[in-house]
Amino acid sequence: MARPLIAAAAIAAVVLAPLARAGPPSAAIWDRAGVLVGDTRNFPGPDRLADQLSASGFAWVALQVHKGLAARPVDPAWLQAFRARGLAVGGWGIERLHPEREARLAARLVDRNGLDFYIANAEAPYKTDAGGRWGRSAAFTRAFRSREPALPAALVTYGAASCVCVLPIDFAAWRRARFAFLPEAYYNEFPGYRPDRTLAHALRAGWSRSQVHPVIGVYHRFPAARYVPLLRRLGTRGFSVFVADAARPSDYLALAPLISAEARGLPVYSSGDAAGPASVAPPVLAGRPLVGTKLVVAPGAWLTQTPLTVRYSWERCRARTCAPIDNAEGATYVLGPDDAGSRVRAVVGAGSITGSATARSAAIAVRYAGGWQLLPPFADRP
Repeated sequence: MARPLIAAAAIAAVVLAPLARAGPPSAAIWDRAGVLVGDTRNFPGPDRLADQLSASGFAWVALQVHKGLAARPVDPAWLQAFRARGLAVGGWGIERLHPEREARLAARLVDRNGLDFYIANAEAPYKTDAGGRWGRSAAFTRAFRSREPALPAALVTYGAASCVCVLPIDFAAWRRARFAFLPEAYYNEFPGYRPDRTLAHALRAGWSRSQVHPVIGVYHRFPAARYVPLLRRLGTRGFSVFVADAARPSDYLALAPLISAEARGLPVYSSGDAAGPASVAPPVLAGRPLVGTKLVVAPGAWLTQTPLTVRYSWERCRARTCAPIDNAEGATYVLGPDDAGSRVRAVVGAGSITGSATARSAAIAVRYAGGWQLLPPFADRP
């Protein structure tokens, strides 16, 4: 009579298990400097920009991947060029009137291109005083996180209010969905968007200082050097430049000492040769952790003096033990029944002529669609 009871207990363990939540996305990328690219067609190719960014200490670059519901193609040559220099590559999009559909589109583009992060540019349509619905922020973030629970993501929007009030965007919805805040400090165009006023606006809106990473504007031929003393006084860490299309080599050179100063004391996420590459933002996983779906790993950001090559493998973790998954190599992995009830992570091996190093993504808990999940002791049995 014991066998039916054990079987019933096993079924109950499967059916009644709570939904597994992904751990918080890594915020390491936002503590580093980056640039946003408006249109790759404004450049003769990616190599010169990649060299300038790498030499100046930048860690990431964001390519525009959509505007509303219109997707923009990502050239694989650009991904390859930036990643060979150790730069993380993400996407940014302009959000308009269809939050759920645009969030799904953004997630598909992240998965399709194997991107490291996503930045949502949500402005006028997300204001209640501009004909928008208060629910747009919540609708977008819910839809996005349902598809990308572990991906680093950030919100770009207005940097300072034109009055002492806070602009009526639902910032709390973005914070609940674990988005960082990249406020527009476009002092080059708007005097009210001076970086210190931008930070004050963000703090009034409920963001903590550690969540705020200003975006500085260098278009209209505004020299980045004028931002350096303003950014030094903020006490924040990590900033980005809008847009690379308008930046000049002198802008990157002017920002390099600030980037170096802000990077002091930040952690490294890899182990390996002392002279080899070092991971400064860990690998990340894109996709839903459901049996039958595909996960995609992006390599993160690396410090390297010479061109970088990467290789991928995958591990399955139970309790505190992780083991390689047989025949799981490459940047994608399809979750199978053996992964249910365990956690899966990606391993990135990076090499250059100076040495090699290894970094791992955070492990993500795998379940069946609908929330079914095996619980110990059954999940740990072969």
